[in-house]
Amino acid sequence: MNSKDKMINALLNLLTIKDFKDINVSELCLVAKVHRTTFYAYYDNVFELLEDAKKKSVLQLKEKYKGIDFSKVSFDENLLKIYLNFVKDNAPLFKAYLKNSIALDSENDFIKMLESDPIKKAKEKYGDDDISIYYLTRFFMKGIYSIIITWINRDFKEPIEKIANIISSIHVSENAYFKK
Repeated sequence: MNSKDKMINALLNLLTIKDFKDINVSELCLVAKVHRTTFYAYYDNVFELLEDAKKKSVLQLKEKYKGIDFSKVSFDENLLKIYLNFVKDNAPLFKAYLKNSIALDSENDFIKMLESDPIKKAKEKYGDDDISIYYLTRFFMKGIYSIIITWINRDFKEPIEKIANIISSIHVSENAYFKK
């Protein structure tokens, strides 16, 4: 394991026991078993390390969806479950971002896949009215994202299947809403 991976793992381990704002470079290096000079060779601060951890996790998610063209895939509860498992498996990272009001990169392929269906349906109903399409798809996406954030904040109390079912029911409502 290289030094960057050690530091990312140390950060994720520390995030399970304390808030991101309470983690300092000295403690992180102690847990990672690397010298402070090693930390500063890669990062200026702990936030940059958090960003690196996020990038690494997004690459892992993309690997899970490798080969799927989301512009051609309709909403699928199984794809949703893969994402929800990913969120749960990376709970310390997601919680650190939520606790510190830092936006996670929502422009990943999964979000684009979720968004593609409502955009297609909205275009069928509203044609070239890009403003209506923009606002309506954001409305549904924020609702779905809010469910996921609430689930994270409740420490994943509900099973993945239940959350996937709730989100699927929103998707069904969205389908009815966008019918001509």
